[in-house]
Amino acid sequence: MSTMEKPTLNEDQVVELVKRLYGLRVSSVQPMPSYIDQNFHVLVSESQETGDHSKSYVFKVMNSVDSQDADLIEAQTRAMMFLNEKGFPSPIPIPTTDGRIMSLESIERGNECTQNMIRMLTYLPGVPFAKLTLDHRTFYRIGRTFAQMDKALHEGFRHPTAKCLHREGFRWDLSNLHLVEQYLCELKEGDTHSIVRQVVQEFKEKILPNLSHFRKGKFALIEKLL
Repeated sequence: MSTMEKPTLNEDQVVELVKRLYGLRVSSVQPMPSYIDQNFHVLVSESQETGDHSKSYVFKVMNSVDSQDADLIEAQTRAMMFLNEKGFPSPIPIPTTDGRIMSLESIERGNECTQNMIRMLTYLPGVPFAKLTLDHRTFYRIGRTFAQMDKALHEGFRHPTAKCLHREGFRWDLSNLHLVEQYLCELKEGDTHSIVRQVVQEFKEKILPNLSHFRKGKFALIEKLL
């Protein structure tokens, strides 16, 4: 089994890839937060002749393991495109100069070379969830939006690669909530630790035995990306 490695591109590599793949001249590159992929906020000083895109993008480099599953990445990307068409604030891919929505590239990593899937997405300005003032109204609005997205995906998203979104043991799938128990040791003892432990325990006792009776939502399958 391959070891999942987070990409380590530098700004010069990003500038070169954006120019070669998208025909765009980069004026600014800023690293963005990420989990196991690598993201950059990219500003460009000129647009492609083939399209009228905005000049602010997210340049996304997938990790070494997921990059090997082109169908998975295409399914995630097509789902984002579908949600955007339905009016949700979802990023969409910028096509390469030859019309592709993603490109597998050989990336130098020290003395080695890795294969990483590249995408450039539209940039959506906003406030990160971690910086929001969380109250009942905010949670309601977030939950309502998630439900609307899940309903839209369930009723209308059809693509040959969609089955790839169903992954056993995927930690970002809420049906695998019990898997976070192994990371409780990373939390300091206190109120937060107790709440998380209680939620996980109740999930194991009340939800996990009855999972087969619930309809499988599609939103949880792509929440890592969104």
